[in-house]
Amino acid sequence: MGAIYRNGARNLIYLGDEEVGEAINSIAAILKDATETEGSFARLRNELGAWQYSSTGIKVEYNTQSLLRFYGIPWFRRVWVLQEAALARTNECFCGSSRFDLLDATRAAAWLVHNYYFVDPDLRLQCSYTADMNDVVDDTYGYHRSGSGKAPRALYLLDLGQQRLATNPVDKVYGILDLTEDLSLFPDYRKPLAETYRDAAWGLAQAGDLSFLDYVRHRTSKKDVRQDGFPSWVPKWHIGKDLAEDPNFMSLHFDVYPGKKSSVTSLNPHGIEDSIAMDGFKLGTITQITDRMRISDLENANGLEKIISQIDNMLTELGRGNVPVDVGASSATTIVAGVDVHYKPATAAIKPGYDHLLEMVSKGSLPPSISDLPGDSNTPTVLASQYREAMANACMNRAFFITGSGHFGLGPYFAVEDDIVGVLYGLQFPVVLRPMGKDFLFLGTCYVHGIMHGEISYRSHEDEVTFSLR
Repeated sequence: MGAIYRNGARNLIYLGDEEVGEAINSIAAILKDATETEGSFARLRNELGAWQYSSTGIKVEYNTQSLLRFYGIPWFRRVWVLQEAALARTNECFCGSSRFDLLDATRAAAWLVHNYYFVDPDLRLQCSYTADMNDVVDDTYGYHRSGSGKAPRALYLLDLGQQRLATNPVDKVYGILDLTEDLSLFPDYRKPLAETYRDAAWGLAQAGDLSFLDYVRHRTSKKDVRQDGFPSWVPKWHIGKDLAEDPNFMSLHFDVYPGKKSSVTSLNPHGIEDSIAMDGFKLGTITQITDRMRISDLENANGLEKIISQIDNMLTELGRGNVPVDVGASSATTIVAGVDVHYKPATAAIKPGYDHLLEMVSKGSLPPSISDLPGDSNTPTVLASQYREAMANACMNRAFFITGSGHFGLGPYFAVEDDIVGVLYGLQFPVVLRPMGKDFLFLGTCYVHGIMHGEISYRSHEDEVTFSLR
């Protein structure tokens, strides 16, 4: 199919019979707002490819309901349309009596996501699929468009596919193969789903990209997290993200041990099927861990105060031992997993927001939503609102832990005492592993205070461990 779209002069896309004129007018208004804003589409993502969010909002009127219906058209969510739209020279859409360039729809969606805090929550979710598509179809502003010098990585495309519609879940892998050279796979619909996804993960590992491990999400409290035939280290790309169950991703700014490249040594070491061997070292064993922090805990003053107080108390107790801890500063940074509300590395400037939020929740009140406040102000209320948002992004569906070696941070909520916190060479983030005899189960990535930017000193070969992950 890829060759068909590459060789065609124009791709004609039929979206249905519904009249979408009002939505098209709203899209035109949104694009006008974008072009009149300094920097406009060049501001959508930072140098690492992460979304950058506006602090001012959209200044024009648009019809939310018509856009909800428009961006809810199923075509925008299908996994196969990624290659259809990305490989075509031009894309012309037809819907009802309307005729328009696909780029208008994708750019407007991207601008709505850029104004995240000022857009209706249902709309920003609905249009997010089309906004992400802009990165692979827009020659001028698409971050992952090959003409920009940032060709789409297979992992990025697998991430896009995870939230998209596919009749057969293996197509969330096979449907992106024509867009990347990172995976040397050939579609084989006879393979079981878990084997197909394992081969994709192994292909990424062979290419030196271990970031796929940050996409592993286990939704279980069982000791053995392997389910449905999936090894613990293989992402389940067929299961969509769920903010009620899953944590957010770690910041792309981190690189815990930049001195070492990919640590993968072999697939199925020692003849153990579906296992993978990776080199690294242990940081410590978990000795204390809090309960899971759910969204509901982060939406009320009592829940927020309880979380902050518990973490402060644990750090205070840690500081009474042989580990020096600046409790206030350490707590303020750890609770937001080292990044501010704009996903930029947290500095000492984060502390006032932490203090103001703690003062408010201790009195039983919450700061307003960011969208209800002036974004360019540094008043205590604004700082508290921004800190609360950053805290929710970091803490939801995670737990705070301390290791016997004095390290502490945020990790998988189902981790338990005696699980291992460690570093895998070539992965930007620390990890939590569960010993299973001589092998380990991969539980997930984690944030560890004070080491996320390469602060760990060189480890000798004597400290290294080859982890066999099953």
